[in-house]
Amino acid sequence: MWGYNHGDFLGLNNALYVTPWEFIIIHSPNVHSALSNITNVINQTLKAFISTKIVHPSNKSKPWLTRELRLLIRKRSRYHKR
Repeated sequence: MWGYNHGDFLGLNNALYVTPWEFIIIHSPNVHSALSNITNVINQTLKAFISTKIVHPSNKSKPWLTRELRLLIRKRSRYHKR
């Protein structure tokens, strides 16, 4: 998961600005490899300036416990408190 709130966007912008895009495109043998090279450069630059973290699903969440069902459970709990 990307941590956009803590990203260095000024540094990202500067890094992308000084990237030699023409060199990357000219030295690619075909369009597909050029696109792959451009994508790799962008992804590497993003990883350098925007933090990431691994998010694991909660062990408490059950596949059958849908959002709608959780809302109904909360609603039921509110009525029982009254």
